[in-house]
Amino acid sequence: MNFNSIEFIKINRTFLWIILVSNYIIAQDWETPIIKGYGEVKFFEQAASQLNKQLDYKLIFDIKSNQIKNGINKGLWTIARTLNLFELSGIPRKKIELVASIHGEATFITLNSNAYQDKFGRDNPNSNIIQQLNENGVKLYVCSKANSSRNINNGDLNINVIPALSGIAVLSNHLLQGFILMPN
Repeated sequence: MNFNSIEFIKINRTFLWIILVSNYIIAQDWETPIIKGYGEVKFFEQAASQLNKQLDYKLIFDIKSNQIKNGINKGLWTIARTLNLFELSGIPRKKIELVASIHGEATFITLNSNAYQDKFGRDNPNSNIIQQLNENGVKLYVCSKANSSRNINNGDLNINVIPALSGIAVLSNHLLQGFILMPN
């Protein structure tokens, strides 16, 4: 190898190192600023279609699946992600109203620790996120018809979950009040 080839290799290594370091420095970490440990988000200030700080966000989530995301119910994870994104976007809390209608296959996520332990032989992995969502103003309703068909009594429910007449009642009432149905 001649001198020029060696210099070229050194320059390429230096250039590659600069690129790797700069990508590391500007790379954002996943964050959970409101619902700790759940619903990780990254905020991209330069991205198009940002959330609007002037709008009121009245959102309802229809949670009927028992699908899991990062060890918890995917619907609850989606609500956590929404709250975390709103926080990073600077949306004032007074402009956010989130509600969930929990029914169908997802009903068992609303069980308290003892009832979940009796049913599944382990702790309810959703208890912590349900508590955090409640503490941050999210109203979590569970369908009493779904509870009844699964032999769940109100005493079996997590104290942060509100028994409702039905999932349909929660959804229709909130949609007629101007809430937007969110996919999950």
